[in-house]
Order: sequence, then C-alpha cells, then structure tokens
Amino acid sequence: MDILYYSNYCKHSQKIIQFLTKSDLITDIHAFSIDKRFRDPKTNQTMIQLENGKAVLLPPNVQSVPSLLC
Repeated sequence: MDILYYSNYCKHSQKIIQFLTKSDLITDIHAFSIDKRFRDPKTNQTMIQLENGKAVLLPPNVQSVPSLLC
C-alpha cells in the first residue's frame, strides 16, 4: 500500500488530501501527518507521533511534503 507523508500546515499537502478525498482514493493510501515528529534519543532517528499514541519511523528519504512512497 502507498504511503503519503503530509503536513496540515502545507498548502500543497492540503490540496492533495482534498483531491484524494474527493476522488475516493484516500482509502487506498496510508496518510501520515509529520506535524508531530521527534528525534528518538536511542537511535537518533526522526519518528512521527501517531494519533493513537504509537510512533513510526520517518524514512530518511522523505525530505519534503507532500511525499508519496509506493
């Protein structure tokens, strides 16, 4: 499944989210907001805090948003 990294503060991300929602493609994509990110002190990697409290790794090749990884 494809993964979209976005920010709620980015106008380009907002446009893509709106398009995906209107065209009903958002159900085929995992979307992660990078707005709540932190550096893991143990691994020194950037993590994304999810709404459910879990954290996932922000891939190092994601340098800007919106980014779609297939």
